[in-house]
Amino acid sequence: MNQFNHDPAAGECGALSEGGLSSPLTAPVNKIIPFSSVDGYGNRTAIFLQGCNQNCLYCHNPETIRMCIACGRCVDACPANALSLQEGRVVFQIDKCCSCDTCIRICPHDASPRIRNLTPKEIQDSGFGPYYIDHTTGIWPQAAGGIPFNACEFQSKGDPITDLFEDLAAEQKARTTYDNILRVIKDPEICDPIRFLREREIVHFQRFGEVLRSVQDRLDSRNFYALNPAFDNPASQPQT
Repeated sequence: MNQFNHDPAAGECGALSEGGLSSPLTAPVNKIIPFSSVDGYGNRTAIFLQGCNQNCLYCHNPETIRMCIACGRCVDACPANALSLQEGRVVFQIDKCCSCDTCIRICPHDASPRIRNLTPKEIQDSGFGPYYIDHTTGIWPQAAGGIPFNACEFQSKGDPITDLFEDLAAEQKARTTYDNILRVIKDPEICDPIRFLREREIVHFQRFGEVLRSVQDRLDSRNFYALNPAFDNPASQPQT
C-alpha cells in the first residue's frame, strides 16, 4: 500500500512545475512520539503511519492497520468534539482531542480516525530534532510536557547489578498490579489488553534476567554483590 499521497486536485502523482511538484508530498500520520526507547535500540522519534500493510498478529497498535472509511460513527461519539465529517471524510482536530480512545472502541472497522496528512517538513518539526541537540541519543526521561522525571519516578544508580535488579523489580511490580486488576475486573474490553500487558511484563522480566546473568558471568563472582562493578571492579573480558 502506498501511504504517501498528493493533493488529488493536482493529479494522481502531483503536477510537475519548474520547481518540482506543485503539491507537497504528505503521509497519513496517526501519532508521533518524539522520544521513544521502547522495542528497539536507543532513543528515536517513532512515527506511526495509518494504513500499515503488514497486519501482524502481535501488533501493539492494531488501530493503525486499516484506513478510516468515514462512516461517521465516531463523530457523534467523540466527547471532545475533536472529530467532524466534512466532504465525505472524517477531519481530526488534535488540539481538542482528550485521548480517551472512544473513537477507536466504537469503530466497526477497527480503524483510528485520528489521522493528519503531514508533509515531511511538518513531521520533522514535531520530531526528535530539539532533543538531539540537547542530549544526542542519551536517555533523558521526561514527561510529554518536557518536564524531566526526578528520583521519585526514575531509579538509576549507575551500577549494573543494582539497576538490573531495579528493572526486574519494576517488571514484577507491574505484573502484580495487572494480576490485582484481573481479580476484580471482569469486563473483557478491559481484561484483554491487561492480559496482553501482563504478558509483556513477564517477557521483559525474563529478558532482564538474561542480561543480569550475562553481566554476572563477566564479573568476579565473589565480589559482584559487594561493590559497583562499573567502577570498582572492571568486568572481565570473555575468553575467546
